[in-house]
Parts: sequence; C-alpha cells; structure tokens
Amino acid sequence: MDVDLYGKELMGSESVLYKNGVRIKESTVPSVYEVPGVFIEVETTNYGVKKIHYVTDTGELQMMPDKNSLEGKRARFDLKFPTASKWIGYIAIAILIISLIIAIPAVIEMITRMDLVADNIGTFKSPFQLPGWLNVMLVLLGLAAATERALSLKNHWLIDMETNTFNS
Repeated sequence: MDVDLYGKELMGSESVLYKNGVRIKESTVPSVYEVPGVFIEVETTNYGVKKIHYVTDTGELQMMPDKNSLEGKRARFDLKFPTASKWIGYIAIAILIISLIIAIPAVIEMITRMDLVADNIGTFKSPFQLPGWLNVMLVLLGLAAATERALSLKNHWLIDMETNTFNS
C-alpha cells in the first residue's frame, strides 16, 4: 500500500494497492479496496495518513506502515521507547489544545474587526495578546505536534480540529 497525500496535479490524496510488488489497484482517498476475505480502508488528513485498516467481519486492524516511511520510523520508535513515545504524544496533544484555546478567541477578534460585524454586533478583544515571537513559536510547535500526531497515525476530531477540514 502506498499513499500519496497530494496526488497527481494536486487533485487530492491517492492510494495504491500492491501485491508482491506489482501495482494492482489505485484510487483517490478515501479508498476502500476489496481483497479476498477483507476490505482495506484508507483515509488521510491534511497532514498525513489517518488510517489504513484491514476490515473483517470481526472488526478492524490497523496495518503497520512500511519500516522505511516516516510513519514506520515513528512506529518503531514507539516499540523501542514506549514511555518516551507516550510522553511525546501527551506533549503534542497539550500543544494542540493550547493552540486551539488561543486561536479561537483570536479568530473571533479578527471577525469582529470587520466593519459589517463591528457595526452590528460590536468588537471582541482576545484575552490572549501574545508577542510576535511567541505566536511564531506557537505555530511552529503546532506544526510539529500535528506532524507527530499524523506520523503516529492518531487522530481526534477536536484535538486535531485545526489540522482537519470540516468536509472530510
């Protein structure tokens, strides 16, 4: 299985199913491949693979990523250093939640600065007025945290709200 997040000519994510190294099927994501006895489901987010699961009558099983892919290296790190991996995950979640808490009032402030909204509703001032360097640092940490979540194939609609699209 191979997943290209950006696909041909940026038309969306694509997945390719291989058998013994030979390309046998391809599809845009989300994809469902029927193989003897099971289905393989593939989904992505803006930042990486959301899931590649074997689906049988008894349930779903996450497929292991290729050992040479970034997701595979992250999975091997998790196997070798489970405690460190768990703490990295907790830190990533904390960064994303803090980013979300700071970003929501900032977006509301931006919207209420528009003349049409300000004239009819009034303005709102975010309680978080961060210096520029801290905003940049927060964006960089958010990108790193989102990348970590994507590489570990973990996704939660609320925690990863800023990294998902609402129409997926």
